[in-house]
Amino acid sequence: SSDVCSSDLVSKGVSVEVVDKGSDAEAAGLQVGDVLLAWSREGHLQEVASPFDWSTVPTAPDTGAPLILRGLRGTNERTWTLNNSVAGITVGPVVLPSFALNYHQCRDLSRAGKFVDSAHCWRAAIPRVQNADPPWLVLWILDQVGQLSAKGQQWNEMNRAYGDALDRVKNSDARTATLLMHTWLSLTRAEYNAELTTQQRSSPGSLNVAKALLDLANLATVNGDVAEAERDLRDVVAIREDR
Repeated sequence: SSDVCSSDLVSKGVSVEVVDKGSDAEAAGLQVGDVLLAWSREGHLQEVASPFDWSTVPTAPDTGAPLILRGLRGTNERTWTLNNSVAGITVGPVVLPSFALNYHQCRDLSRAGKFVDSAHCWRAAIPRVQNADPPWLVLWILDQVGQLSAKGQQWNEMNRAYGDALDRVKNSDARTATLLMHTWLSLTRAEYNAELTTQQRSSPGSLNVAKALLDLANLATVNGDVAEAERDLRDVVAIREDR
């Protein structure tokens, strides 16, 4: 079988891949390659087992207690104290050697701006990991496929990736499902905005513009943004009344 057990692919935690210049993280001494395993604020410790757990770490400044990150540099335990937030840190899985070539090939395509090629690269890696532990890994890869496809405006592939991810997770991990759905909705909004811009340029005031606005209104309703939905619907009505 081509399936590989979890110990051959990734280990627990997240690996720091980028530390922005001038960020609170840089001031705290974080470096690329550090492994983060937990965070705490005011003594409340939260484990970071995967990149999905990282999304729970506060990204907005807090006027109260500092944020403490705990992890490893090499084999040495370290802590880092951030006065504001983890904004400015980009993380990925802690990749082990047998998966490193796959991982870096796909990541490097993305960093070179070859988003569609990178999405295809990640998609090709799925058969290797889809039945392997940890179960979050295939979901994380599908999330990469979805986000990169959106950057390349490959909307059908984006929808396929998130549909696949949610089919896999919907009955087993509600928190990860919610995170994936939130990302999918955000990217879908970008898709609809791109379509609206295209239609406004090619046929301003047309029924195609109205349809794009209606799509945005429906999405805003799903997101619970009533004010935005009402604004878009008013524009739809105005276009239809002008015709």
